[in-house]
Amino acid sequence: MINESTPDLPCVPVYSLPPSAQAELAGTAWEELPHVCTGRHGVPDTPGILGAVLAADSARRVRAVGDLYRLLLHQDQVFPATAPAALVLACLLDDPRTLAEDRWERRAGRRSLRAELLNWLTVFADIARLDVEDGGGTAQNLAAARTARPALHDRIADFCDAGDPLVKEAALAATALLLADPALASSVPLYAPAIREVLAMSADSYYRWIARERLAAWGEDVTGLVTAEEQRRAALDRAGELAEDPFSQDQEQAIRWLEEQPVDTAAPE
Repeated sequence: MINESTPDLPCVPVYSLPPSAQAELAGTAWEELPHVCTGRHGVPDTPGILGAVLAADSARRVRAVGDLYRLLLHQDQVFPATAPAALVLACLLDDPRTLAEDRWERRAGRRSLRAELLNWLTVFADIARLDVEDGGGTAQNLAAARTARPALHDRIADFCDAGDPLVKEAALAATALLLADPALASSVPLYAPAIREVLAMSADSYYRWIARERLAAWGEDVTGLVTAEEQRRAALDRAGELAEDPFSQDQEQAIRWLEEQPVDTAAPE
Protein backbone atom coordinates (compact mmCIF):
# COMPACT_ATOMS: atom_id res chain seq x y z
CA MET A 1 0.00 0.00 0.00
CA ILE A 2 1.25 3.45 -0.88
CA ASN A 3 2.14 5.63 2.09
CA GLU A 4 0.61 8.93 1.06
CA SER A 5 2.18 10.66 4.05
CA THR A 6 5.68 10.21 2.65
CA PRO A 7 7.31 13.64 2.80
CA ASP A 8 8.22 15.31 -0.45
CA LEU A 9 11.83 14.73 -1.43
CA PRO A 10 13.75 17.86 -2.41
CA CYS A 11 15.60 17.25 -5.62
CA VAL A 12 19.35 17.14 -5.91
CA PRO A 13 20.36 20.07 -8.20
CA VAL A 14 20.27 18.89 -11.79
CA TYR A 15 23.85 20.04 -12.36
CA SER A 16 25.03 17.49 -9.77
CA LEU A 17 23.75 14.58 -11.87
CA PRO A 18 25.82 12.97 -14.64
CA PRO A 19 25.45 14.81 -17.97
CA SER A 20 23.63 11.90 -19.60
CA ALA A 21 21.09 11.85 -16.76
CA GLN A 22 20.68 15.62 -17.05
CA ALA A 23 19.92 15.20 -20.73
CA GLU A 24 17.34 12.48 -20.09
CA LEU A 25 15.67 14.57 -17.40
CA ALA A 26 15.62 17.73 -19.48
CA GLY A 27 14.30 15.95 -22.55
CA THR A 28 11.31 14.35 -20.81
CA ALA A 29 7.91 15.99 -20.31
CA TRP A 30 7.44 14.65 -16.78
CA GLU A 31 4.25 16.64 -16.20
CA GLU A 32 2.61 14.41 -18.83
CA LEU A 33 3.99 11.17 -17.36
CA PRO A 34 2.48 10.30 -13.98
CA HIS A 35 3.46 7.52 -11.61
CA VAL A 36 0.82 5.67 -9.59
CA CYS A 37 0.20 8.57 -7.16
CA THR A 38 1.34 11.66 -9.04
CA GLY A 39 -0.24 14.82 -7.67
CA ARG A 40 -1.27 13.45 -4.28
CA HIS A 41 -0.37 15.52 -1.27
CA GLY A 42 3.02 14.70 0.21
CA VAL A 43 3.96 12.24 -2.56
CA PRO A 44 7.15 13.13 -4.48
CA ASP A 45 7.06 13.52 -8.23
CA THR A 46 9.31 11.41 -10.44
CA PRO A 47 12.09 14.01 -10.98
CA GLY A 48 12.21 14.55 -7.22
CA ILE A 49 12.63 10.84 -6.61
CA LEU A 50 15.33 10.52 -9.28
CA GLY A 51 17.24 13.48 -7.91
CA ALA A 52 17.15 12.11 -4.37
CA VAL A 53 18.66 8.78 -5.46
CA LEU A 54 22.11 10.41 -5.37
CA ALA A 55 21.49 12.48 -2.25
CA ALA A 56 24.39 12.76 0.18
CA ASP A 57 22.12 11.77 3.07
CA SER A 58 21.76 8.00 3.42
CA ALA A 59 18.17 8.15 4.68
CA ARG A 60 17.08 10.16 1.65
CA ARG A 61 18.75 7.70 -0.73
CA VAL A 62 17.06 4.73 0.90
CA ARG A 63 13.69 6.48 0.89
CA ALA A 64 14.09 7.45 -2.78
CA VAL A 65 14.88 3.88 -3.81
CA GLY A 66 11.87 2.69 -1.83
CA ASP A 67 9.74 5.20 -3.73
CA LEU A 68 11.07 3.86 -7.03
CA TYR A 69 9.50 0.52 -6.15
CA ARG A 70 6.35 1.87 -4.48
CA LEU A 71 5.43 4.54 -7.02
CA LEU A 72 6.96 3.44 -10.33
CA LEU A 73 6.62 -0.37 -10.09
CA HIS A 74 3.54 -0.48 -7.85
CA GLN A 75 2.03 -3.98 -7.71
CA ASP A 76 4.32 -5.15 -10.52
CA GLN A 77 3.00 -2.62 -13.00
CA VAL A 78 4.63 0.04 -15.12
CA PHE A 79 3.22 3.55 -15.45
CA PRO A 80 3.82 6.43 -17.89
CA ALA A 81 6.79 7.67 -15.84
CA THR A 82 8.39 4.26 -15.38
CA ALA A 83 10.27 3.73 -18.64
CA PRO A 84 11.68 7.31 -18.76
CA ALA A 85 12.76 6.91 -15.13
CA ALA A 86 14.52 3.64 -15.98
CA LEU A 87 16.55 5.42 -18.67
CA VAL A 88 17.59 8.11 -16.18
CA LEU A 89 18.56 5.54 -13.55
CA ALA A 90 20.70 3.67 -16.06
CA CYS A 91 22.64 6.91 -16.59
CA LEU A 92 23.48 7.01 -12.88
CA LEU A 93 25.07 3.55 -12.68
CA ASP A 94 28.66 4.60 -13.36
CA ASP A 95 28.53 7.56 -10.98
CA PRO A 96 30.95 6.98 -8.05
CA ARG A 97 28.20 7.95 -5.61
CA THR A 98 26.41 4.69 -6.43
CA LEU A 99 29.22 2.83 -4.63
CA ALA A 100 27.73 3.94 -1.29
CA GLU A 101 26.40 0.96 0.66
CA ASP A 102 23.18 0.88 2.65
CA ARG A 103 20.49 -1.45 3.90
CA TRP A 104 17.60 -1.30 1.47
CA GLU A 105 13.96 -1.94 2.27
CA ARG A 106 13.64 -5.00 0.03
CA ARG A 107 16.99 -6.67 0.71
CA ALA A 108 18.80 -8.60 3.42
CA GLY A 109 22.20 -7.28 4.43
CA ARG A 110 24.06 -4.35 2.89
CA ARG A 111 24.73 -3.68 -0.76
CA SER A 112 25.75 -0.74 -2.89
CA LEU A 113 23.30 1.69 -4.40
CA ARG A 114 24.59 0.51 -7.78
CA ALA A 115 23.56 -3.07 -7.06
CA GLU A 116 20.14 -1.98 -5.84
CA LEU A 117 19.49 0.23 -8.87
CA LEU A 118 20.41 -2.70 -11.10
CA ASN A 119 17.98 -4.85 -9.15
CA TRP A 120 15.24 -2.26 -9.73
CA LEU A 121 16.05 -2.40 -13.44
CA THR A 122 15.83 -6.20 -13.23
CA VAL A 123 12.29 -5.98 -11.87
CA PHE A 124 11.46 -3.39 -14.54
CA ALA A 125 12.77 -5.71 -17.28
CA ASP A 126 10.78 -8.61 -15.84
CA ILE A 127 7.53 -6.63 -15.94
CA ALA A 128 8.30 -5.38 -19.46
CA ARG A 129 7.95 -8.97 -20.71
CA LEU A 130 4.33 -9.15 -19.52
CA ASP A 131 1.18 -8.69 -21.56
CA VAL A 132 -1.75 -6.49 -20.63
CA GLU A 133 -3.66 -9.62 -19.64
CA ASP A 134 -0.92 -10.43 -17.12
CA GLY A 135 -1.56 -7.18 -15.25
CA GLY A 136 1.75 -5.47 -16.02
CA GLY A 137 0.14 -2.21 -17.10
CA THR A 138 -1.59 -0.66 -20.07
CA ALA A 139 -0.58 -1.57 -23.60
CA GLN A 140 0.97 1.88 -24.06
CA ASN A 141 3.01 1.73 -20.86
CA LEU A 142 4.24 -1.81 -21.56
CA ALA A 143 5.18 -0.82 -25.11
CA ALA A 144 7.22 2.10 -23.74
CA ALA A 145 8.97 -0.26 -21.32
CA ARG A 146 9.87 -2.65 -24.12
CA THR A 147 11.09 0.18 -26.33
CA ALA A 148 13.59 1.16 -23.63
CA ARG A 149 15.23 -2.28 -23.49
CA PRO A 150 18.01 -1.86 -26.09
CA ALA A 151 19.21 1.41 -24.55
CA LEU A 152 19.11 -0.10 -21.06
CA HIS A 153 21.09 -3.11 -22.27
CA ASP A 154 23.81 -0.86 -23.68
CA ARG A 155 24.16 0.96 -20.35
CA ILE A 156 24.10 -2.15 -18.16
CA ALA A 157 26.41 -4.39 -20.21
CA ASP A 158 29.68 -3.15 -18.68
CA PHE A 159 28.54 -4.13 -15.18
CA CYS A 160 28.16 -7.81 -16.09
CA ASP A 161 31.91 -8.13 -15.40
CA ALA A 162 31.94 -6.01 -12.25
CA GLY A 163 34.26 -6.92 -9.41
CA ASP A 164 31.47 -6.57 -6.85
CA PRO A 165 29.61 -9.91 -7.02
CA LEU A 166 26.27 -8.33 -6.04
CA VAL A 167 26.59 -5.77 -8.83
CA LYS A 168 27.62 -8.48 -11.28
CA GLU A 169 24.66 -10.71 -10.39
CA ALA A 170 22.17 -7.86 -10.60
CA ALA A 171 23.56 -6.75 -13.96
CA LEU A 172 23.37 -10.29 -15.32
CA ALA A 173 19.81 -10.67 -14.03
CA ALA A 174 18.72 -7.45 -15.72
CA THR A 175 20.55 -8.41 -18.90
CA ALA A 176 19.01 -11.88 -19.02
CA LEU A 177 15.53 -10.35 -18.95
CA LEU A 178 16.34 -7.52 -21.35
CA LEU A 179 17.50 -10.13 -23.89
CA ALA A 180 13.83 -11.11 -24.25
CA ASP A 181 13.76 -8.21 -26.72
CA PRO A 182 13.94 -9.69 -30.26
CA ALA A 183 16.36 -6.93 -31.26
CA LEU A 184 18.85 -8.24 -28.67
CA ALA A 185 18.51 -11.95 -29.45
CA SER A 186 21.89 -12.11 -31.19
CA SER A 187 23.58 -11.31 -27.85
CA VAL A 188 22.18 -14.38 -26.08
CA PRO A 189 25.22 -16.62 -26.80
CA LEU A 190 27.51 -13.95 -25.34
CA TYR A 191 25.76 -13.91 -21.95
CA ALA A 192 24.33 -17.42 -21.59
CA PRO A 193 27.53 -18.94 -20.09
CA ALA A 194 27.77 -16.31 -17.32
CA ILE A 195 24.06 -16.58 -16.62
CA ARG A 196 24.52 -20.31 -16.06
CA GLU A 197 27.83 -20.13 -14.20
CA VAL A 198 27.16 -17.03 -12.07
CA LEU A 199 23.48 -16.16 -11.93
CA ALA A 200 22.21 -19.73 -11.58
CA MET A 201 24.53 -20.18 -8.57
CA SER A 202 23.45 -16.98 -6.78
CA ALA A 203 22.25 -16.99 -3.17
CA ASP A 204 19.32 -14.92 -4.45
CA SER A 205 16.43 -17.26 -5.31
CA TYR A 206 14.88 -14.71 -7.71
CA TYR A 207 18.10 -14.51 -9.69
CA ARG A 208 18.35 -18.31 -9.81
CA TRP A 209 14.80 -18.47 -11.13
CA ILE A 210 15.62 -15.89 -13.81
CA ALA A 211 18.62 -17.98 -14.89
CA ARG A 212 16.61 -21.20 -15.16
CA GLU A 213 13.68 -19.53 -16.93
CA ARG A 214 15.80 -17.67 -19.47
CA LEU A 215 18.17 -20.55 -20.22
CA ALA A 216 15.18 -22.83 -20.80
CA ALA A 217 13.61 -20.21 -23.09
CA TRP A 218 16.84 -20.17 -25.10
CA GLY A 219 16.65 -23.93 -25.58
CA GLU A 220 19.37 -24.91 -23.11
CA ASP A 221 19.19 -27.95 -20.84
CA VAL A 222 18.35 -26.83 -17.30
CA THR A 223 17.64 -30.28 -15.85
CA GLY A 224 20.62 -30.09 -13.52
CA LEU A 225 19.68 -26.61 -12.33
CA VAL A 226 16.09 -27.65 -11.64
CA THR A 227 17.26 -30.73 -9.73
CA ALA A 228 19.72 -28.67 -7.69
CA GLU A 229 16.98 -26.19 -6.77
CA GLU A 230 14.64 -28.96 -5.69
CA GLN A 231 17.37 -30.52 -3.57
CA ARG A 232 18.21 -27.14 -2.05
CA ARG A 233 14.60 -26.53 -1.05
CA ALA A 234 14.16 -30.04 0.30
CA ALA A 235 17.32 -29.72 2.42
CA LEU A 236 16.21 -26.34 3.80
CA ASP A 237 12.74 -27.66 4.59
CA ARG A 238 14.12 -30.75 6.31
CA ALA A 239 16.66 -28.78 8.32
CA GLY A 240 13.96 -26.33 9.32
CA GLU A 241 11.78 -29.14 10.62
CA LEU A 242 14.66 -30.62 12.62
CA ALA A 243 15.65 -27.21 14.00
CA GLU A 244 12.14 -26.71 15.36
CA ASP A 245 11.89 -30.21 16.88
CA PRO A 246 13.13 -30.11 20.51
CA PHE A 247 13.05 -33.91 20.66
CA SER A 248 15.26 -34.46 17.62
CA GLN A 249 18.82 -35.63 18.21
CA ASP A 250 19.80 -33.65 15.12
CA GLN A 251 18.34 -30.34 16.24
CA GLU A 252 21.64 -28.63 17.08
CA GLN A 253 23.30 -29.88 13.90
CA ALA A 254 20.36 -28.64 11.83
CA ILE A 255 20.49 -25.23 13.48
CA ARG A 256 24.22 -24.91 12.80
CA TRP A 257 23.73 -25.98 9.18
CA LEU A 258 21.00 -23.42 8.66
CA GLU A 259 23.17 -20.69 10.17
CA GLU A 260 25.92 -21.53 7.68
CA GLN A 261 23.65 -21.15 4.64
CA PRO A 262 23.88 -17.90 2.64
CA VAL A 263 20.98 -15.53 3.21
CA ASP A 264 18.48 -15.42 0.38
CA THR A 265 18.54 -11.76 -0.69
CA ALA A 266 15.45 -11.96 -2.89
CA ALA A 267 12.63 -9.57 -2.06
CA PRO A 268 10.11 -11.21 0.31
CA GLU A 269 7.26 -11.07 -2.20
